[in-house]
Amino acid sequence: MSQFIKDFICYLIVGLLHVALATVTFASPESKSTYIQDTKTNYLPRASNLAKSKEGIVKSQLPTGWGEGEDPLFYEGNDAAGMTAAYMQDAIVNLTEDFWGCLDLEIVGLCYDDGVPDGFKIEYRWPVQTVHTHGFFQNRYFPTQYYTSLGSSDYMAENYYPIVKDFLAAFVIGRGANVSWSQAMLHGQTINQGGSVGSVDVDLEIADKRQRYATGSIGTAGHLEYSIVPTVAQLAWAAITKIYPILEYIPCTPPTQFPIPLTSEDPAWIAFTRNPTLHTLLFKETDLQNDMMLWWDDPTACVRYNMNPKQGNIPYDMYNPATISFETLANPPLFSPMSDGDLKKYGGMCTKNWGASLPITTIESLHHNDIVHAGINFLKALKLGWGIYLTFLRQDDFPKSGNKLKIWDPEAWKNQSGAAKYVAYYPVDKEKDRLQFTYNDKAPKKCMKVGEPAPKFENADQMRMEGAHGLYSITHWKYFKCCMGFF
Repeated sequence: MSQFIKDFICYLIVGLLHVALATVTFASPESKSTYIQDTKTNYLPRASNLAKSKEGIVKSQLPTGWGEGEDPLFYEGNDAAGMTAAYMQDAIVNLTEDFWGCLDLEIVGLCYDDGVPDGFKIEYRWPVQTVHTHGFFQNRYFPTQYYTSLGSSDYMAENYYPIVKDFLAAFVIGRGANVSWSQAMLHGQTINQGGSVGSVDVDLEIADKRQRYATGSIGTAGHLEYSIVPTVAQLAWAAITKIYPILEYIPCTPPTQFPIPLTSEDPAWIAFTRNPTLHTLLFKETDLQNDMMLWWDDPTACVRYNMNPKQGNIPYDMYNPATISFETLANPPLFSPMSDGDLKKYGGMCTKNWGASLPITTIESLHHNDIVHAGINFLKALKLGWGIYLTFLRQDDFPKSGNKLKIWDPEAWKNQSGAAKYVAYYPVDKEKDRLQFTYNDKAPKKCMKVGEPAPKFENADQMRMEGAHGLYSITHWKYFKCCMGFF
């Protein structure tokens, strides 16, 4: 408790005692009026003066956000010194908070060649990239010049506003109406499919500039953007191997590719990250396409995924048919446990404890739980980057050779061709990879499994930093497995 609050309480108690003592039976009318007058002339002015003297201290301790005419933190990017500080702050967390736990370097067995041991089988993790969750035009890692150039162009009015107003709002409302109508028809109910489901103000052109991308409008609900940037460790490793190329050829060393900074608000990707129909037209990545088709078929699938007893997040008794008065309107799959086969099928689209994680920014906006939303954005960003990488940068059969996945093998990353030899956005393995929050101050700093900081995670809904709601940075520690030869 601050000294100001303590002093204020003391004065308040004294004042109340004055009034109380003045009203007891043995007090004379004269003493009562004296006490009341003393309160007016002495106690109240003293309390007022004390409050004024502490005003600066109180203001400094209050949660700070931004008001009318003020810019949010990192609004329109960061300056050069601030960007350097952001990278160094992340690196310090990577190196000091849980380095060995995140790295998890371990010899797990022997490698064999024709039945003869020829090396050690090694597992480890490496900090390859960082994902930043932020509001529109709000970024720790991008320079102010980037957003100045965007702000001076017309691409927002020409590309973004029409998507939200003419396509996205109608799509989301229509999608909800269609799902409701389909379920009602399934149970023999009758509703008007063409009826009005609801309305929403999506005229972003007339919205306040600072609130335009952080309101509850469809497609712009708060803090939906994400960025991918390389870690300091990955940048340093890439630079060192350029000086000493032999390091890249030593077995089991990390790959040298690093992501070019990417953001969901970039003009090249802004339509893509807001239009759910573009994925099958643009990306070659079949797993991502399959996830999108699963979501189209059943947007509620991730609810059932998390209701499965093996997931343990949502208890079934919350949806017990016996406790629901309108049973015929309920979604029947909610009452059936998801099979092991479906758990595997939906594992790419759904994340335990989090829900759907698709690269478009308009799904799963969790206003009530920043830290979980940051985790969802972590997955969205890596799916977006991985899709871009496979579609535009890769020119060989990596990461698959027949039915064998090679994304765990650092040697496979080193032996690519074309642009992919130098640049990569690394995919996430939900079981073996780890994530580490580096910003903000209230976020946990230990390496955790994907999906671990969940609604049930201790104080997960309280891990907001005053004045920086929605701003989080997460380092992706990617799992690698390889053979270190004896010779």
